[in-house]
Amino acid sequence: MQDSDALLRLLREFFNLPPDVQPQEITQNAVAAWDSLAMVQLIADLQGTFRIDFDVDEIGRLRSYEEIRATLLKKDVSLVRQRAAACGPEGIQQQNSRDPDHPRGSQTVSSH
Repeated sequence: MQDSDALLRLLREFFNLPPDVQPQEITQNAVAAWDSLAMVQLIADLQGTFRIDFDVDEIGRLRSYEEIRATLLKKDVSLVRQRAAACGPEGIQQQNSRDPDHPRGSQTVSSH
């Protein structure tokens, strides 16, 4: 099921995380690359990918996979990746708009 989880896939790709990283391990405290610039870029990617907007209070809570997932579900966003949607121009496979010069490199997740 995790392979069909659009949010998990987005976060793994965004932070360049290994495919075996579990959702509960994806938190702002555990992912070294999750700094303030990455947060702004992540919000933009989430809003573009899922075609929603976050208010200021919601943005303040987007600090982990679980918190992002809960917020998206409250907005009635489906997190199950649809094959047809992934192939279309509006699918979740859109190009990431991150700054290519931002030093992310290979990221690791700490086990705190």
